[in-house]
Amino acid sequence: MSSHTYSAFMPTVDDTKYDPLTPFTHTDPASRALARELEGVDPLAFLANAQVSHITPLFGDEISGVDLTSLDSNSRDQLALLAARRGVLVFRNQMSFLGKDAEWYKNWGSHFGR
Repeated sequence: MSSHTYSAFMPTVDDTKYDPLTPFTHTDPASRALARELEGVDPLAFLANAQVSHITPLFGDEISGVDLTSLDSNSRDQLALLAARRGVLVFRNQMSFLGKDAEWYKNWGSHFGR
């Protein structure tokens, strides 16, 4: 095991073989946030207590004051919508996010797609 603080994130190579992908229906989580916006719900409520700085006027935001590990399903939908609108999102100070294990990341990321 490496002595690197985040050795779990270091690249590895193995001989794992995966079955071919099977067709599936994907629903973009941003579309769920847009549907709630049409119902009058703030589509970016998860940013209520956050500080958002535009990286450029049309592309990218730097966000502080949001703990990604605490986002519920609706907030993750809103996150997907913001990413679709702004392209790049930079979240600072996510130590609790970095401290999770591979299974947690798999489950968290599966919200956004298979």
